Amino acid sequence: YEGLWISWKGPAGHYYLGDEQEGHNLPTTDKDGDPIHPRVHAVVKVVSDQLVISGFFLDPDDDTMSPAKVPIGPFLSVYFEGMSVREASNAWKNGPPKRPATPRLAPAPVPVPAPVPAKQGVHMDPKLQELQAGLPPGWEVRESRSKRGMYFFAHPASGRSQMERPKA
Repeated sequence: YEGLWISWKGPAGHYYLGDEQEGHNLPTTDKDGDPIHPRVHAVVKVVSDQLVISGFFLDPDDDTMSPAKVPIGPFLSVYFEGMSVREASNAWKNGPPKRPATPRLAPAPVPVPAPVPAKQGVHMDPKLQELQAGLPPGWEVRESRSKRGMYFFAHPASGRSQMERPKA
C-alpha cells in the first residue's frame, strides 16, 4: 500500500488510513457494490511486535466501533481490496503479498481539475510559487491539512504523494 495516507486522529492509537483527496486511487465500492469510504478511522495497537487493527469505524459520521483484532496488512486487503478475511489472511501469511500491476478493484476515474490561475491583483504565496515552478507534468503542490504552511507534492492521476520534489 505504497503511498497510502496514514494520519493521526487523536487519542492514542487512533489513525485515519486512506485519503479523501481527488486522485486517491482507492476503490469506491467493494466486489458486492457496497460503498467503501476512501478513509477509515482505525484503532491500531502493537500486539507481539505486530501492528494490529483492534477496531475501526465503518461510517465516518458514526461513533460505533467495529471490533477487528487483525494485523494491519490483512485489514487493508479486506477494507480496500474487498478480499474476505480468509483470503487476506492467507495472502499475508508469509509477509506482504506481491501486488498486482493493477488494483483488484479498479477505482472509478476521478476528474482532476485544471490548476486555477492566480487572479490579477492577488499574490500567491512566494514559497508556493517557488515549489510549483518547473514541476513534471501531472504533479502539483498541496498544503498539509494538519500542518498549515507545510507543503508536499501530489500526482493525482497515480494517487502518489511525497515530500521530496519529483524529478522530471
